[in-house]
Amino acid sequence: MKKLFLTALLMLLSGFAMAAPYAVTGLSVYNCGGIKLVWDAPSDTSTAVSYVINRSVISAGPFDLTVTASVNNYYDASADTTLAYYYTVKSVDFTGATGAASAAKSTLPASPENLQAVPYNAKNMLSWQPSSDGAVESYNIYRSSGYGFKILNNTYSTEYTDESAANGTLYWYRVASLKTNQEGACACSASAKPYIPPFPVSAVDAFVEAGELTAAWTMSALQGTYEIDSFKIFRSTSYGDESFSPASVTYTSYSETLPLAGQLYYYAVRTIDTQGNSSPAYWFSAYNPGLPSVPLGLTVTAANAARINISWQANPAAEDITAYQVIRNSAIIATKATPTAASYEDMDVVLGNTYSYYIQAINSFGTGDGSSAVTQTVIPAPPAGLTATTGVLPGTVYLNWADNNAEENIQTYNIYRATSAVTFNYTTPYLSTGTAGVTDAAVVTGTPYFYSVSAVTETAYESFSEIVSAMAVTYAAQPENLTATAYSNYAELSWDNPGASYAIASFKIYKSTDGSVFNYLASVSPPQFNDAGLTNGSTYYYRVSAVNIYGESTHSEHVTITPQAGYFTEPKNLTATAEAGDGRIILSWSAVQSQEITGYKIYRSTVSGSYDTVPYATAVTITAYTDSAAATLTTYYYKVSGYGVSETAKSAEVSAAPFIRPGPALNLTLTSLYDRVYLTWDSPANDYTYKTTVKYNIYRSTSSLSYSQSAFTALASEYTGASYIDAQINTAGTYYYKIKVIDDMGNEDTSTTGVQIVLSGVMEPPAVLKGVASNKQVRLVWSSINPDSYSVYRKTTQTAAEFGAPIAYNLGFDVKEYVDSNVENNITYIYAVAAVNDSGEGPKSNPVYVTPYLASGLPADASVKFEIENKKDVRLWWNPASDGTYQVAGYSVFRSNDNGYSYVHLSVTAASVVEYTDTATEWDNNYLYMVRVVDSGGNTDATYTPVKVELPLPKNKIRVFSNLVDLSKGEKLRLKYLLVKSGKLKFYITTLSGVHVRTLIESTSEQGITKNLPFESGDIFWDGTNQSGKKVASGAYLIVLEMDGVRVIEKAAVVK
Repeated sequence: MKKLFLTALLMLLSGFAMAAPYAVTGLSVYNCGGIKLVWDAPSDTSTAVSYVINRSVISAGPFDLTVTASVNNYYDASADTTLAYYYTVKSVDFTGATGAASAAKSTLPASPENLQAVPYNAKNMLSWQPSSDGAVESYNIYRSSGYGFKILNNTYSTEYTDESAANGTLYWYRVASLKTNQEGACACSASAKPYIPPFPVSAVDAFVEAGELTAAWTMSALQGTYEIDSFKIFRSTSYGDESFSPASVTYTSYSETLPLAGQLYYYAVRTIDTQGNSSPAYWFSAYNPGLPSVPLGLTVTAANAARINISWQANPAAEDITAYQVIRNSAIIATKATPTAASYEDMDVVLGNTYSYYIQAINSFGTGDGSSAVTQTVIPAPPAGLTATTGVLPGTVYLNWADNNAEENIQTYNIYRATSAVTFNYTTPYLSTGTAGVTDAAVVTGTPYFYSVSAVTETAYESFSEIVSAMAVTYAAQPENLTATAYSNYAELSWDNPGASYAIASFKIYKSTDGSVFNYLASVSPPQFNDAGLTNGSTYYYRVSAVNIYGESTHSEHVTITPQAGYFTEPKNLTATAEAGDGRIILSWSAVQSQEITGYKIYRSTVSGSYDTVPYATAVTITAYTDSAAATLTTYYYKVSGYGVSETAKSAEVSAAPFIRPGPALNLTLTSLYDRVYLTWDSPANDYTYKTTVKYNIYRSTSSLSYSQSAFTALASEYTGASYIDAQINTAGTYYYKIKVIDDMGNEDTSTTGVQIVLSGVMEPPAVLKGVASNKQVRLVWSSINPDSYSVYRKTTQTAAEFGAPIAYNLGFDVKEYVDSNVENNITYIYAVAAVNDSGEGPKSNPVYVTPYLASGLPADASVKFEIENKKDVRLWWNPASDGTYQVAGYSVFRSNDNGYSYVHLSVTAASVVEYTDTATEWDNNYLYMVRVVDSGGNTDATYTPVKVELPLPKNKIRVFSNLVDLSKGEKLRLKYLLVKSGKLKFYITTLSGVHVRTLIESTSEQGITKNLPFESGDIFWDGTNQSGKKVASGAYLIVLEMDGVRVIEKAAVVK
């Protein structure tokens, strides 16, 4: 197979022919199955009629290939892409003049092959066949979306998931081999466009009338990547069967004439988008009224000698079954009027007779066809619950079972006995009894017996139970051949087991130090016992008894021992195991129970029976040893001896071969592909013994992160890849995965911790999306739902019927707005937002329509001015605004009394009115006024600078209109006063030192004056004279308003 190469070493030659205006330039070489050459056409193409391509394996030739081409590229399919080649391309015109260019392709790592790209929701999954060059270390992955290829990642695997892809965008991929930092050629490009598949329909409303189906459905409110194109209809008589499609429709309803009356049909509707992608099927059923269908699943069983049980599956509810007929031997024996009761007991039967049954269903259209017939012979029910146990008396077996139903009129029970399960003679019963329960006393103890029991009717029909077994046991026999061997500080006892006929459960050991009084020492199951802690030189006596279900036997004859120093046995029960798979061998043995033995020596050999005199290990003080210096796949032989005052004999020989068990797979990563899970992992870090190919067992659980055989299900065994797709999942739920490395001998690694993935399904879009237009800009804001990221889509009614690729994606989970500045005024844009999580991109939000425009222009002085009229009325005025995209239509006036936190709309003025008076003010308030321009498009973007107006709570007050009076000019001081309550008042002038100058007013005010209804005087004038009518001297004077002892003072200056 051709090897793929992409990277080429471009070697353009200088020294072209002098007639170079039409010379070939820009020759480049890259690989895609073969070798492809591409060059720039001559600048003057009117004279170039063809090209000559020469190929050589060395730079100076000779050429091994010469071909011609009429276009400026050539595909060399005969090249071995793993080799180096040199190419020359010449252009040839009518005169024969040529201009040449050359390029070379160096020897590089062989490329990967068969690159595949599969789209998913917000992801593209790549896979390829590995390079044939076994020294290739990794692969570089390149991606392009139309603006040149850029490196995306590097991987050691032959699979990769691009999770940074945006739905609706077409991506091209290339993969190149990498060896010792030298990059080879790329595999042929592959492309994929991720997308959200369409969502299924919902709420199908279907009915059948006169054999005509009419179905209508509701489209999903959720939108996939592409617009809906059509709906494909499937029909079957079995749920889930999509083998037949009668139609595809572009509207949300469908009708057809149903083929058969009395048939229940299953329909599936799949939503198809404009790219041919399909939603999951939505299933519904429709029944074409008519005669009932044939009942299915008929079963007939002989319950006992007097009854046959009949059952079947109830017909579909749509058939409106009113009853079922039970037909036996062509005659109706029962009509079941309950349409859902699909069973019947036939008690009018004769033992031994054979009956044939079938069922018919009935509805308002009549009686349907009968089911397939089933036959059954009436036989007694077999005795149930048969058990066989050791009898209460020695040498007996007790049998018991449950009596048959009284309606069978069982006459007797026959007991059959054999010495094996396959040697029964059923012609003659061993015993007979009228009721359940019997004791078999004619048995040989220690012999297993097998039993079966039959129930016999008055007509001698039998029905046999299952087979059980038991063994008769007699009183426990006295143990024989008791022996005792004395060693230093301990003794070994052994004796004969009395045999199977006694079913011995345990043995009791008794010990004495005087031969007369024996005390209980221990109970054991095997016929042997070691008694440690004895005193050397002392005499000990032992007896043994046997125990079974009938009690304890008589004691054996006693034996006598006297332990002596210097006598030992070899270590016993030596074992060697390498099952841990860590390259070590574990030895263990039973202790030599002499106080004179203080340690153990280990002897090791690679040849059975041949050991050095020098032990392999000494000073071992416990009864176990780990050999960590064993070579794998080598069999080692071991013996152990005890030592102390002297060395014991060596133990029996054991052997084991150590090996290295596989280590765990590394870096298991789980990626959601919406309706499947993509697993990738790295091979184990350690090498292990039994390996030809690295293999894995793949497990999954829905309940446990820690691996156990009971909690995990095997998905794949001895799998050799480094990635796996699990398609047998729900789109929501928690899954746990464990990858175990397995060697050629079936040993798995011992790791237990799995990896968890929580699938929540794709997320619904933000519930609220708003768009705010301005000059060549749109600001989108939406409600936060905390996904992994957001994608923003845009289209225009003029240019697109559906959303394409997103204009922004991978927006952070905490982003709640986006500003689109790549828009033009007076064009309506349609926006939608989608949420992205591990399962991919969810459906798009409801769209918003936004039209950017040029806002109305504010004047240079964009401030709002004011004055107070009529005590507390606020008059506002401002400079007019200029037209933007739309004409100025008026001005909206707003007022706030909470420092701008909230505004109340007061009024909209006409475009020509640039003032407004607020008469609804109250004392003791601070107001903030805002004016917005309203254009003819209803927009209110242009806002004047707000103005603050203070209306403090009123108090007695003097208003001085000018605080300087020039008497030489005949000027007078103009004054007013404000009262907030009624009472006596005095309004007068004094010098700064308090000397009275003149009283202006001294009177009692009118009644009813309050803070909310204050009184303001008319104009009061002081002509600069004192109480005597003479002009006062130049200087400063005080104006005093006095009421109820409270004074309000202002100042004024007089000149003359």
